[in-house]
Amino acid sequence: VSTQSTWAIDLDIQVQATSSPCTFSDNDNSISSRPKSSAKINWKPSAWSNKGSKQQTPDISSLIQSLVDRADWQPGNSIVVLISGTGRRTAASFDDGSRDAPELYIVWGTGTSGGTTGGFIGGTSGGTNSGFECPIPNPATITQSYGVVTSKIADGLDDVEECENDGSVDTTSSDLEMTEDGCTQIIGLRFKAIDIPQGKNILESYIQFITDEKDSETTTLDIHVQASASPCGFESEKYTVSSRPKSSSKITWRVGAWDQKKADVYTPDLSILIQEVVNRADWVPGSAIVVIISGTGKRVASSYESSEEPATLHVRWGDDPVPSVVHATGQASSSYLPSNMFDGNSQTTWNPTGKARHYVHSVVLKFAQSSRVSAFRMSIVGDNTHDPKEITVFAAPSSIGPFRLVDTLTGQSRQKVQDFTFANPDTAIYWKLAFSTFTGYQPWITMLEFTTTKTAPSGSSSNVRNLPAGQCAAPIDYMFAIDGSGSMSTTDWADQKQFINVFATQVGLGQPNREVRIGVCYFGTDAQTISPLSNSPSDLSDELAKWKLPKGWTNIGLGIDCTRNNFLNDRPNSPKVTIVITDGENNKGLLSKARDTARQAGIIIFAVGVGDTFQTSPSTQTSNGLTSSGHAKLEEITADPTRTFALSNFQDLLSKVALISSIPCKETCQDTCFATNKVTCNPDGDCVCMDGWKDYDDKTKTCPNQNITTTAPQPKCDSTVMIVLDDSCSTAAQWQGMVAVTKRLLRINAKKLAVVLVDTTASLMLNSFKTNGTELIAAVEAIAPCQPGEVRGSNLDLGLKFARMRMGIMGGSKTLYFISDG
Repeated sequence: VSTQSTWAIDLDIQVQATSSPCTFSDNDNSISSRPKSSAKINWKPSAWSNKGSKQQTPDISSLIQSLVDRADWQPGNSIVVLISGTGRRTAASFDDGSRDAPELYIVWGTGTSGGTTGGFIGGTSGGTNSGFECPIPNPATITQSYGVVTSKIADGLDDVEECENDGSVDTTSSDLEMTEDGCTQIIGLRFKAIDIPQGKNILESYIQFITDEKDSETTTLDIHVQASASPCGFESEKYTVSSRPKSSSKITWRVGAWDQKKADVYTPDLSILIQEVVNRADWVPGSAIVVIISGTGKRVASSYESSEEPATLHVRWGDDPVPSVVHATGQASSSYLPSNMFDGNSQTTWNPTGKARHYVHSVVLKFAQSSRVSAFRMSIVGDNTHDPKEITVFAAPSSIGPFRLVDTLTGQSRQKVQDFTFANPDTAIYWKLAFSTFTGYQPWITMLEFTTTKTAPSGSSSNVRNLPAGQCAAPIDYMFAIDGSGSMSTTDWADQKQFINVFATQVGLGQPNREVRIGVCYFGTDAQTISPLSNSPSDLSDELAKWKLPKGWTNIGLGIDCTRNNFLNDRPNSPKVTIVITDGENNKGLLSKARDTARQAGIIIFAVGVGDTFQTSPSTQTSNGLTSSGHAKLEEITADPTRTFALSNFQDLLSKVALISSIPCKETCQDTCFATNKVTCNPDGDCVCMDGWKDYDDKTKTCPNQNITTTAPQPKCDSTVMIVLDDSCSTAAQWQGMVAVTKRLLRINAKKLAVVLVDTTASLMLNSFKTNGTELIAAVEAIAPCQPGEVRGSNLDLGLKFARMRMGIMGGSKTLYFISDG
């Protein structure tokens, strides 16, 4: 746009109906005398309000198609576009500068069985692919479901510097100044051959630079990627970097001091950016990715032309790696190890021996990180005798138990490869699979392959990946105690506040059906409430923005007291979580007294230590994906070493927001539910009674005794009735009485009836619900009690969970009876 204009305008666009038109001349009628295409495109541009802004016509591909379809068309010919109409719009011309001249963009091509044949034409001369998109390459062949890509700058035109002032480009610089070097620069990096399948999960990504100069100047960089599936290389033409379309997401990098030359430095995690590109429908493996870096300050890294290594992009992608086996039942020889199920060889087998017939064998698996499993494939020997008839799947979020039931699946005899899909996929680190076979002998399993998925972000400007973890179905209140002491820098203070805002988004603050609230206190020499508990993201953000770094001592105890005071007499039945963030140990006040008072009030405390203070003790990787500090002063805050985490810097804090937000959600449910063995936590985060107890009373947090008598209450006629019947060996003496109670219940005039038989396994009798109890009564009468010498264990919790899962798919009211001797 050369001149602002709001006049009404009506334009017609045509092309010259000639396959090889001549150039224009100064002669009269040099434009109007040319033959026009019969087709035309009408264009009514809206107001041009901003001088220098870019405008584009409607799609004119039909006009271009009419020319290239001509029998006398030759590649390389010119095209003349003719515009006429009424009104006025003023655009820049070639004589105003080549950067601003009109540009014709054409994307052409045809999909073929051998790949995609096509290309891109752009620019004022039309001779080079100097625009945004290049021809999409033939897809690379990738068979694995997990991988690591390392792509190093391999050409001088793949790392360039562009001056913001005039768009001039340096393609041969011996280093990359990010961003000040006589003018503020924008850096363009193009990484080739990114062999990642379309839509795969990006688990981790970063760029590795080699420092070329020492510098400690305050530097903040914004990192984008080009929003294109196959971006072209850079050129020496002006604005070759800044004119490209950027991703909707960005990563902000507050760069620490570079205190030595020729050292490796790394960006924050760029997963969110790479994910946005590979999620594009037109992405194919083997394409390039362009990274665009802008900002303020100065850091100087090696370039392709320097003597050191240029920038390198690292990406870890795919489904989670193969899980490790942490426990398996039975005895296994060196030829029949449980790890054989994950060695990729269908000729090796897990064969758990050494147990009596009908023993239910199981294996406990651990993924490298919390994984949402939706399906799995089981390969077996297929000899019927050792083929699994039923596979019961359990999950535990962050530790080996307690496990929750995910699904019970039915296997097929003699079918060597079987695929299973969960009705309700679950997310966890630990997974347990229990196998019962058709004949009662041990299972022979050759391979297990899991399908894991993660929610990829659709676009966010935050510094973290938008993982599915962190949002609790049940109400939950968070209070932060953040460090405002004298050891904190203003950047650290800003990072803490940014973390809380991102945390709020992660846990669903303000979203419908999310009963979550967040408040903030600071601690220094004293402590004050920055923002009281609120469900409003905007109120939280506004209050945080008002506060400057207070400075002073590190009185963590006052910070915990401040959070406790905010919790007092407020939503008494809602879990309460305090998260303390500090860069140093407590040096004023009585921390232990504040901690113990908060814990006695039912407050769960987490502590995150940031910086060198908490890197001096041995650290261990925990199952939740963070690092347990092993530091006594940090553990003093929580009195629980599993809830203390050490991070190297505040930027690392931002990158861990998804993990940190998910842990309290999981643990508040566990702490509330597992106070006694009467209550457990279901997959939705609700507290429910375990076997033998009535429905959980949230007000009193108790489970009254369940006393089943032979006088059963009559359910409504539209009710579904299920009976869980314990047939373990401990019930042998009472068996006849238990059968009598069961038969009486099966005579209820209910909508549907079912019986679950439970010992070490749980199964649905007759494999279905019945509309009357006649068949079920006969089946119950045919069950023989446990005989002397027979082994039948008891897993009442499994029976109740199995029953709840089966009842969960039934509509209407439901009544569940549990018959057991204990």
